[in-house]
Amino acid sequence: MRPALTVDLLAGLLAQPKEAVSLSRWAPKNRPSTLEIKSSVTTNDVTIAGLELYMRCVISQPDEQVTIGLNVETLIGPKCFARVDWRHSSTHINTKVICGEQLRHTDAGRTHFHDPRLYESIEEPMDFIKANLPIAVALVPVPDSYRDLLENCATLLNVRNLPEAPIPPWQPNTSFL
Repeated sequence: MRPALTVDLLAGLLAQPKEAVSLSRWAPKNRPSTLEIKSSVTTNDVTIAGLELYMRCVISQPDEQVTIGLNVETLIGPKCFARVDWRHSSTHINTKVICGEQLRHTDAGRTHFHDPRLYESIEEPMDFIKANLPIAVALVPVPDSYRDLLENCATLLNVRNLPEAPIPPWQPNTSFL
């Protein structure tokens, strides 16, 4: 039987030292404009069942719109519970009531962290997963480069070998039309 998905469980998964099994290469996602790496995750050389690291970027936008997160398997499929968005095309504004008084209506900027510990006051943890992680905090300072982003995410997501991930094979759009 699967343990109940609680904020404490997700925060524990986040805090646990981990390593990605394979960070070997970027591959097209479900559309050619997006690249992705997905990897199982281990701790002490044991695979953590139901936990996955993913990295995503837009092929035509070097050093922009990179997402790195952790998915957990749920009854409705894999769902992200911790995510860093770097230099996204728009800012993240905490608009929902679920964000609470302190964070509601705050702008987390284009670079932000969706930390599961921000949801400790929520009774039903699946609410924030179903709502695509509505609460985020700004990542300050903003990582200056992709390599800095990997170092930062290695700490935030507790994935030790994340800095070993390859640089995406970005192909800037050269069209002026």
